[in-house]
Amino acid sequence: MFRKLIMVGLLIILIAALVPAMASARQEPKVQVTLWNGEAMAWRYYRVDSTAPVELYYFWFAQTDQQVQDFIAHADFEITLDGQSLFATQGDVDAQWQPIGDFVLKSRNLKRSEWAYTLPPLAPGEHVIHTVITLDADVSDGVFSQPYPAGTLHNTTNVVTVIEGLGKPAVSSAQTTPSATRPKPGTPPTVIYDDPVVGTFVKNAKTYWAPDDNKPVDPEVVLPAGLTLWVFGMDETYSYYKVMLDIAFVWVHADTLGTTNDGMVWHNDPLPNIVIE
Repeated sequence: MFRKLIMVGLLIILIAALVPAMASARQEPKVQVTLWNGEAMAWRYYRVDSTAPVELYYFWFAQTDQQVQDFIAHADFEITLDGQSLFATQGDVDAQWQPIGDFVLKSRNLKRSEWAYTLPPLAPGEHVIHTVITLDADVSDGVFSQPYPAGTLHNTTNVVTVIEGLGKPAVSSAQTTPSATRPKPGTPPTVIYDDPVVGTFVKNAKTYWAPDDNKPVDPEVVLPAGLTLWVFGMDETYSYYKVMLDIAFVWVHADTLGTTNDGMVWHNDPLPNIVIE
């Protein structure tokens, strides 16, 4: 499944949309939990405010409308929340699928449908979401030469920790780092760090295929402040960091990332500033 995941990994859309809950209060941005989520039995962790809606999200693209319809007809979702059944596909029609629309990937005209399910309000604390997506017949997307065989397509686990008062993107968990570890963009560092670490976005970050403002990911992918991702190094101008989005690499402006301090694993470990390709 890596062939599909590499492409879909770059198309994760985590858009912050503030919606007033009432005149004196506000609702936090929606958090999308992506159900393909990497390798079999992969785990991914999300920290969300107790007022933030949590949406389970998936999509499928193919060469034609019919190929997308075939996938929808043959794909079965089974999702549990904290060990209890939350959702299961009933029959051949899954009402969570949205109408098929046009989709352009690397100048190639394709078709796509999105699947979304909004969770009921979650109590503060840790919640485990387990998803199994199976195919009851071989499915071809017309993009790759080999069809996807019948059987388990995804078997993933996500952990959502709901925190009261977490507030707008958790900038507090990404504290300012010394200038030697996080130089001003474009400035060569005085100390080199080469170990990959988890960084936290301190502001929304546009993504790029390469460390070049003229090479943005298309369709546009903006990563929200507060999101944590693995960071692997910088470009030769020290203006961009290379991060892993699911199992695909993208570049972001250096001033959008800070260190992570979760009080458990990461304690403001310096971001890697070694030059990589």
